[in-house]
Amino acid sequence: MPLASAARVGLSYVAEVTQGVTPAAPTMKRLRNTQRSINPSINTLESNEGREDRQVADMRHGFNSATGTVGFELGSQSYDDMLEAAMGGTWAAVVVAGGPDFGATSPNLFTRSAGSFTADGFRIGDTIRTASFANPANNGTWVVTAVGTTTITVLATTLVTVAAAGGRTLVYPGKRLDIGSTLKTFTFERRFSDVPLYEVYRGVAVNQLTVTATPEQMVTCALTLLGLSFGVQSGTSLGTPTAAPTTSPFSAFDGIFIKSAVENAACTSLEFTLNNNRTTQGVIGSRFSPEVFEGDARVSGSISAFMADAVDFNNFFNEDEIALSVRFDDLDGVNFMTIVVPRLKISSNEKDPPRTGPIVANQAFMGLVHATYNTTMTIQRSNT
Repeated sequence: MPLASAARVGLSYVAEVTQGVTPAAPTMKRLRNTQRSINPSINTLESNEGREDRQVADMRHGFNSATGTVGFELGSQSYDDMLEAAMGGTWAAVVVAGGPDFGATSPNLFTRSAGSFTADGFRIGDTIRTASFANPANNGTWVVTAVGTTTITVLATTLVTVAAAGGRTLVYPGKRLDIGSTLKTFTFERRFSDVPLYEVYRGVAVNQLTVTATPEQMVTCALTLLGLSFGVQSGTSLGTPTAAPTTSPFSAFDGIFIKSAVENAACTSLEFTLNNNRTTQGVIGSRFSPEVFEGDARVSGSISAFMADAVDFNNFFNEDEIALSVRFDDLDGVNFMTIVVPRLKISSNEKDPPRTGPIVANQAFMGLVHATYNTTMTIQRSNT
């Protein structure tokens, strides 16, 4: 009899229209992963019967749900569905309205002749691209540090002043994902292909998303899952999954980290966590919750960086509200993903100086909803 091998385990999913109901004739999608530990979670009910022999008389299964963690290495577009489900939002484009002329003012301003950057939806932390300026110093990929009606300030000191004129482009090269209130659920199938056996989990929501970047590592993510139901193992699959996108994973070496509108070149680790606090609840007459209940979305994280000046500690001590963003770049020079927390406060600042070597300050932060952007965290990814 064949034995299941970990090398032959796969994970696939399909979006549900109704929570806990697999669509008819589902088109399954393969989910690239580094961890696929989704499992049944069953409470147990022990009899309280007293016995002279001191032993337990009976035990029954109680409330059922599905829980687990899916890990993966972050890459552009490979995990669009899962990121939408974690954020409770929808990927949306940002478009420059009309056809204004664009110019530049040294050392770090782009200008427009008409319309409004703020009305078009440009924000602090955005990655933008400019092209077709005669001076190549004004063409490139930039991170936005301030937005006005007719000006955008970028992290640069090299722009050459030129009056606004036609034939130039300034674009938001991708799509944006904000925290929203749309609860998305999936049917997951874990495939033990060599046995073969298949496990199906329904009504699965993403309860928590964690993104971690450290040197000498791929950028890693973990999805904490919460599902409504599961069935017995079966020899029949829901269907052969379609292939996943093949984009390369991002590395922590390739990108840029910005804190308070200043590039930080001393960061040694960075972590974001979005906890949706979603729950399930038992009811009389069923072992399963009728649905996944929405909770508060809380963004937190940590930053470790070499100690260089008083800025980080004073941000903490003074309860300063600051912004941070990190962009991970693909080796192709085109694809990228940016994570922005536009408003946060530092909740701790700790140092444990070693006997020798650099001193590292460890900071924890909490994200707060931005009054204008109406989100605590934003993800931007390139179109290609």
